[in-house]
Amino acid sequence: MKNKKLEMIVLVVTAAFVVLTTLLFFGRNIFNGSSDARRSDSTIMPSANDTTSEIKKGIVIEQDFINTTDSISNVAIVFSRLSYKEGIDLAIELWDGNDLLAASTYKIAQIEDQHRTYLEPSSVLSGLKNKELTLKIYPVQQEDTGLVVMMDKDMDTTFRFGNKTIKGTLCFAITE
Repeated sequence: MKNKKLEMIVLVVTAAFVVLTTLLFFGRNIFNGSSDARRSDSTIMPSANDTTSEIKKGIVIEQDFINTTDSISNVAIVFSRLSYKEGIDLAIELWDGNDLLAASTYKIAQIEDQHRTYLEPSSVLSGLKNKELTLKIYPVQQEDTGLVVMMDKDMDTTFRFGNKTIKGTLCFAITE
């Protein structure tokens, strides 16, 4: 009789441990709505194998790309930090020709090193499939930022860094 009770207790404790571990591991994503599933890329983030030069005063980075998604809920970009700067803002914009689709400014000090920074439009963008869009990044103040953008230098594309054309692509991805 005791063996059956002991087996049942061990089974219940083990099941509770598995459930608790799962909730602790995934719970933040399940309960607060910031799941990685919501952030799963619709386009593939290029693998970083290099960085741009530092984003300095007067530099505008522009990446043209053909949008392959039906909608855009955000654009993720990966930066790396060369130095820590306070009181400087970075602008990230998404353009369709002369039409500004989304724009936001970010405190340089709050951009995490080698983590995704998200440009989120005020509402989901649609009707842009197969259109050439432009991603723009630049310092708001005329100051050096201490930031670089992660990039894949082996991609058969180019982007503009100030007045230079650079071979490769910025590390960014679109989420539907």
